Amino acid sequence: MLTFPESFFKDEIRSGFNVPEMMKRCWAAHLKILEELKVLFAKYDLTYYADFGTLLGAVRHGGIIPWDDDVDISMPRADFMKLMEHADEIGGGLTIRSVYNTETFVNFHAVATHKTDTLKWDDVRMQEYYGCPFICYIDIFPMDYIPRDPEKKKLMKQLYSYTYKMVHTCVEVEQEYNGGALIAGKNLPQLPDQGAPDGKLQDFIDQLKDLEDYLHRFYNGTITIDGQKSLRNQLALAAEAIASSCPENEAGRVDYCPHMAYLQNDLSREKEWVKTTNLVPFENTQIAVPAMYHEVLVSRFGEDYMTPVHAASTHP
Repeated sequence: MLTFPESFFKDEIRSGFNVPEMMKRCWAAHLKILEELKVLFAKYDLTYYADFGTLLGAVRHGGIIPWDDDVDISMPRADFMKLMEHADEIGGGLTIRSVYNTETFVNFHAVATHKTDTLKWDDVRMQEYYGCPFICYIDIFPMDYIPRDPEKKKLMKQLYSYTYKMVHTCVEVEQEYNGGALIAGKNLPQLPDQGAPDGKLQDFIDQLKDLEDYLHRFYNGTITIDGQKSLRNQLALAAEAIASSCPENEAGRVDYCPHMAYLQNDLSREKEWVKTTNLVPFENTQIAVPAMYHEVLVSRFGEDYMTPVHAASTHP
């Protein structure tokens, strides 16, 4: 078990910010989840690295950003999929949830978290997780190859964005027309109020037909929607298949593909920047970071990323 001296949990001023005891206990819980993940990473020789604010914290603070309370890691798509195959092997009373094992899941990253569906007092968990009473989690982001060819990139972005948005529209359809319950594609025409004035359900049915036509046209039937299964999950899996469709030899950059669907600016990074990793100190353990972390951080937070800013800025 990852151990901490009692002094670790004392209130502390870091970078001018007060980090109270309970925040420290949350940090410790996150670090224990990370240690449990590392067991799987080592067992199956999987590459991972700190990303986003966690990478900034590792480089700038040698740990978690003092005013932050979560941990984000990224993985190459192939390693991410290997982790999904062995997700049920994680220890520590944890589970790894994703669209690959949870039909109701609508995120396109995985979450390593406590194996519980409700926040409740748990003495065993409290003892194992350093007195932290909260449900903690680590986000695990798959990094996919982005086509180098502008036309292929444009097509991938359009198809991915279309499918990504349909996942969330599907949730709205379930809530408005099916009492919030999951629905299979084959049952859409049987839902009540199909002729509702807003036309939302019929529009969704038409969009689904268009999507199936697009997938058949551009992916030659390798990505399909099974009408017998949860439509929400089938759409999510189709989005994942589109995201992972570019081979490495056709790509110069990588990204977490939902960025393409909801961000205007391009957050992709050169694939070489994250190809290899090194271990660096992270609180009282270590975490992997990209060997070219400087390039990654500059691209995300700017040249002055080593200077904390407690105000609206380009970096935390």
